[in-house]
Amino acid sequence: MITITWAVGKDPTRFHDTLIAKFEKKFPHIKVRLLEMPEPATTMHDAYVTYLSARDPSVDVYSIDIIWPPEFGSAEWLLPLNEYISDEEMEAFLPGPIEGCTYRGSLYAIPWFTNGGVLYYRADLLKKENIVRPSTWTELVHHAKLLKKYGVYGFVFQAHQYEGLVCNSLEYVWSNGGEVFDEDRNVVINSDEAVESLQFMKDIIHKYKITPPGVVTYKEEEARRLFTEGKAAFMRNWPYLWAIDQDSAKGSKVDGANRWARFWHITFPLLSPTLLVAFLFRSMDAFRVFDLIFVLTGGGTGNSTETMSIYAYKTLFSHLRFGYGSALHSISFLVAGLDFSKTF
Repeated sequence: MITITWAVGKDPTRFHDTLIAKFEKKFPHIKVRLLEMPEPATTMHDAYVTYLSARDPSVDVYSIDIIWPPEFGSAEWLLPLNEYISDEEMEAFLPGPIEGCTYRGSLYAIPWFTNGGVLYYRADLLKKENIVRPSTWTELVHHAKLLKKYGVYGFVFQAHQYEGLVCNSLEYVWSNGGEVFDEDRNVVINSDEAVESLQFMKDIIHKYKITPPGVVTYKEEEARRLFTEGKAAFMRNWPYLWAIDQDSAKGSKVDGANRWARFWHITFPLLSPTLLVAFLFRSMDAFRVFDLIFVLTGGGTGNSTETMSIYAYKTLFSHLRFGYGSALHSISFLVAGLDFSKTF
């Protein structure tokens, strides 16, 4: 049996598990271990650099962003794949993704999917105002301001200072006729078209005020949760959110989710890191606390204040059951150690 480790960004749709099951069914002699990487893409990139620069052999397959092959390929961190894929197979892919995966004639990645920015909108609110989805940025601002009267934010997008902000800003630049480089590879991001588009992007937040005040901290999931909770009229995000936004069972108020579904799939995932830390520390305290209880109550009245450590102490030293008492102390030590290790 061969085991390979696949490092990939977290997928809230859990489609990665489906892919692994299909792969292992087709290749029963190979087992895939899923290693979900932290968000956002910038953090995942830094984690990859740490693994690869240290020549860490624990990861076999990396899911990487389209702009990383030149960096990873030039550092000789990735295996060139030209000899493993035929010209006929290459023709099945779009030329743009293949070009992005190629560096100095060597193919360092295989395109997995092609992404693109998507404008999501509340069709129910548009219907109430008898308006159609916007086709220009000006129309988006107009519609967003109009729909704010329903108690929602007009527009959410990814404005946090990370790679997603670059993707968002380029959409404004390109849609206004601007470019980053011209045909001769000269930097032209300071052109009138580019400056105008980036100023408009700023005005969406500060002049037109159709976004939440905290949008400059939003990445994909922050924007998605706000929209899924029914608190935004429009959202710019990626295609993976379509299935979630259409599924009331996954907490989408847009598709009629009830309060329980919204709590379980939206509120609870947001609270779970804090709850986990609180649970772990309280668990450690339950096993470690001894001195105060021993001095004040000795575990009484009856055994109402008796903790695991008090019980183990009494068993060992009061009842002289040395084997059983030693086992209890060992178990307490292991459980406390495991709880502590989970916090890192």
